[in-house]
Amino acid sequence: MSRLKPVVGQWYRGAEQGVVFEIVAIDSGYIEVQHEDGDIEEYDLDAWRELVLQQVDAPEDWRNSLGLSEEDRIMDDDVVRPDNWSGSLEGIEPDVEIDLDDD
Repeated sequence: MSRLKPVVGQWYRGAEQGVVFEIVAIDSGYIEVQHEDGDIEEYDLDAWRELVLQQVDAPEDWRNSLGLSEEDRIMDDDVVRPDNWSGSLEGIEPDVEIDLDDD
């Protein structure tokens, strides 16, 4: 039984099947995982608790199995943030104009 808390981005190995996977999302009581070969699978919390798991490091070649291009493989996982966030929504017009005057 798994006592490991599911963490997005963490890799695990199923002790029974030896399958390696990464958690890619947790939403509404479901844990979505992506296997080393790119297959997606979903577990509910009860099923997760029944798994026999161990935390592992990401496989060295995990990006290759997902069919990423050479350009995608050279990109790192760093988050890109702009130097200046001010005015980022400037110039966007609403689809509908709302009149708040009580005339």
